[in-house]
Amino acid sequence: MTVKMKALVGASLLFIAGLGNVAYASIESYYPPERINCRLNEANRLTCDGFNREVLTEDTTTVDFPAGKDEMLGFHSAVAYFTPDHNQATLFFTYHNAKQKMVKLKTMDVAARPDMTNGSWKKFKDDIYTCHAGYMNCSFVK
Repeated sequence: MTVKMKALVGASLLFIAGLGNVAYASIESYYPPERINCRLNEANRLTCDGFNREVLTEDTTTVDFPAGKDEMLGFHSAVAYFTPDHNQATLFFTYHNAKQKMVKLKTMDVAARPDMTNGSWKKFKDDIYTCHAGYMNCSFVK
């Protein structure tokens, strides 16, 4: 085999391997955190730690946060709301504290979907799916 031929074959293999990586990288599986740590900031706005802010954000809370104190909340459940055409979805992850007060996180990207292959999501209605099987079973993809 000539040097040019070897270079051509090598470049082709690298190109094909690169395409496989690009296709794989487009579907990523995410798991909601097991626990989050939350507080009200100086502006009286809910702020939580312990999750990827590129994927999730704070939504709502019913917790009465003590002044200047953090609260640890554990995963409770998840729900996915699809648009009627199923082209977009918003996923919410609910966390409870010891007093059963809640904080909800939601997905940032409407392209996020429940991971039906690896998760334990159940169809509730045509456009609503729920997951009560623990944070490791309520994964999602985007």
